[in-house]
Amino acid sequence: MAAEHAAEPAKLHVCNTLLDQSLRTLNQWREQAEERNRELFIEHENAMNCNTAAFATVLQSMTLKYHAKQPRQTYTLLTCRVQQHTVVDIEQTRRADRLQDTLSREIF
Repeated sequence: MAAEHAAEPAKLHVCNTLLDQSLRTLNQWREQAEERNRELFIEHENAMNCNTAAFATVLQSMTLKYHAKQPRQTYTLLTCRVQQHTVVDIEQTRRADRLQDTLSREIF
């Protein structure tokens, strides 16, 4: 009986040592997982920022191209409309000239 009682503290010491090692290992794994999550989050943020910047650049480029084309298209349409009429109305011609001047100033 005395031998059994003497063995108990040794068993408890071994169990405590194993538990301590297991806890240290689990803490290391947790820290590694948290670090990896931080790295992945930063990578994700960087990718999102790059995608947002690329989208904004493309959108701005398309918008500028669209607005650059619009006055020219209007100018071309107005020129075609003026040239299609055979009867020349002087007042209408003056308005068209003023509009062409305005559009050409906006384009250039």
